Amino acid sequence: MLKEHTWLFSALTAAISWGIHYAAAGALSKNLPASLITILYLTLVTVSSVLIMIFIRGPQLLTQDVINHLNLNVLTQLGIMVVTGCLSNFLIFNAIADSTATKASIVEITYPLFVAIFSLVIYGENSLNLGLGIGGLLIFSGVIIVFKS
Repeated sequence: MLKEHTWLFSALTAAISWGIHYAAAGALSKNLPASLITILYLTLVTVSSVLIMIFIRGPQLLTQDVINHLNLNVLTQLGIMVVTGCLSNFLIFNAIADSTATKASIVEITYPLFVAIFSLVIYGENSLNLGLGIGGLLIFSGVIIVFKS
């Protein structure tokens, strides 16, 4: 029973981590421009990720994984993730610098709707249902309330 709900624990832990992340970005944006925060952040994420993977998997296993899984489809999807990830990071750091971490994160939390739209349009995944629709409407209602205040 617990194993089937590990996704919920992971998602909530990610939400907590993002909360800390955004709060730190808000504090940092008082001293650095969004472009510099983005460059430093993405560089440190890259270096940290490689070091962690080498430590966990070992350099030979990591290299073998890349060789075994690299193809045009994987490269295309990774390219999309890299471009949109860099752009998203820059834009959210910019939004935080121009407003507050709280306001920017409330608006940015609409991204699940866009995940659903692009998953359906690009990848043919349809996981929409009444509960998700109601949740999406509540999220957008919150955004409107924040925007109006």
